[in-house]
Amino acid sequence: MKTNIYSRWSNCRSLSAIGAGLAIVLTISTAGLAQTNPRPSIFDEPPYNTNPRPAAPAPEVTPPPEVTPPVVAPEPAPITIINSADGTVDITMVNATAANIRYQVIGDTEFRTLAGESEATLLDLQIPTTLTFRREDRGLLQVNIETDAATGALTLTLDETENFSIDRTTLVIDQDGGVFLN
Repeated sequence: MKTNIYSRWSNCRSLSAIGAGLAIVLTISTAGLAQTNPRPSIFDEPPYNTNPRPAAPAPEVTPPPEVTPPVVAPEPAPITIINSADGTVDITMVNATAANIRYQVIGDTEFRTLAGESEATLLDLQIPTTLTFRREDRGLLQVNIETDAATGALTLTLDETENFSIDRTTLVIDQDGGVFLN
């Protein structure tokens, strides 16, 4: 598209000034004046916004997804319950394996060793208590518990097993006398 040079410059006004030996030519274009914004953004803000814009539509609200509470596994039932009048228990450990077993009453004794095919009795252990035990050769242990109802004493028989799912290494007696194996 051809543009007439005269029409292009016809909207311009030139101002020339000579001062201090320097010529300055200032050209002001009047062509862009018709394109200025008639309402700058300041007029859209308080206190000048006497004609408010229509409100934007409210965003679509979706209900939150239904949250199901996590499934909490029920606490295991104790194997047995010890009734102790004085808050203590006697535990007899019977090692029915040929391997040595290292054991410790947490907070009561240091690690001790129970020789293969022997037994030891721990007297007057305070309830609650935790007894840990492990074969020195890292073999698996099956634990059988017998309770003497008259005295409240426990007898643990520790035997060999090849079944990983029945391997146990900890006996816990809780504050209420509940006996648990882990």
